[in-house]
Amino acid sequence: MARQVKRFGEHSHRWQQEAKRQGMTARKWNKWRRLSPKARAESNPSDYAKGKTLLQFRSEKKQQLVYDSLAAVHKDKEKFRPRSLRANIAKMTPEQLNKILSFKTTAALSAFIDRELRNVGTGQFSLYFYQ
Repeated sequence: MARQVKRFGEHSHRWQQEAKRQGMTARKWNKWRRLSPKARAESNPSDYAKGKTLLQFRSEKKQQLVYDSLAAVHKDKEKFRPRSLRANIAKMTPEQLNKILSFKTTAALSAFIDRELRNVGTGQFSLYFYQ
C-alpha cells in the first residue's frame, strides 16, 4: 500500500521553503497524491515534485535489477568495476535490459554473457561486461 503524504500546504512554512529551495513545486507534490496506488508505490513524492517522471522511476528500477543480476554473475570480484557496469547499463536499449531480465538463473545469464564476449571483435566492447 502506498504511504499517506500530506498536501504541500499542510506542511510547515519552514518545510515548504526548504522544499521550494530544492526545486519542488506544490502543484507536482499534490499531483503525486492523486496518482494510482501502484504508481505511488514505485515512485517518490520528493523526486516527482522536482520533475522526475514515472517512466524515469520505472527505468531506474529496471536498470537496478539488471545491475544486480549482472553483478551476481561476474566471477572475478577483484576486477569488478561497478561504475563501469552502471555506465554500460545506462547505454543499453530497453530490449537489451528486458533480455537480461528474462533469464531465470544466473547460470543461464552467465552462459549468455560468455557467448556475447566470444562474439566481440577487436576494438569493440560488450555492454554486458565492464570495460
